[in-house]
Amino acid sequence: MLQSHLWEKIQINGLTFEQYLQRTIEDSEKTIPMDASEIIKSRHSILKLNIHRMKRVEKTYFPSDELNHEIKSIKEKQIWLVISEPWCGDSAQVVPQLAKMAEVNPLIELKILLRDENPDIMDLYVSKDNKRSIPVLVVLDEAEEELFKWGSRPVEAEKLISQLKANG
Repeated sequence: MLQSHLWEKIQINGLTFEQYLQRTIEDSEKTIPMDASEIIKSRHSILKLNIHRMKRVEKTYFPSDELNHEIKSIKEKQIWLVISEPWCGDSAQVVPQLAKMAEVNPLIELKILLRDENPDIMDLYVSKDNKRSIPVLVVLDEAEEELFKWGSRPVEAEKLISQLKANG
């Protein structure tokens, strides 16, 4: 069970997909200071691309009949907590899909938390190698018990990406 202050934080700071997308659009329109770090500049420059990706996925992704059936079979309220950031390319592909899945069953409430604004919650779900990898999906029941966690990449995919980055 999550500590009560963390549960409260999820309820207060959790965004719907529409709010997440709108915030990403607003952030992409902000002017970045000339003295901003390279990582800030890099993350900001990718926002417009990720907005395009999220809108494309939102328009073109539809859960399969089998997945729809499984999601509809959920009979108790669930919170699908997604830890993400708008600058993350993996999140731009995955978050809209999770939002579409959550729409299938009214017992599912999707809450998106920004990783960098919620390090105390992110630190509960670091990867096996202790990285703050995103996106992460944590499914909670009404009693705030964790049912399962998914994310961000399979170990084999992470190794491949590390190798590709190392080889330039």
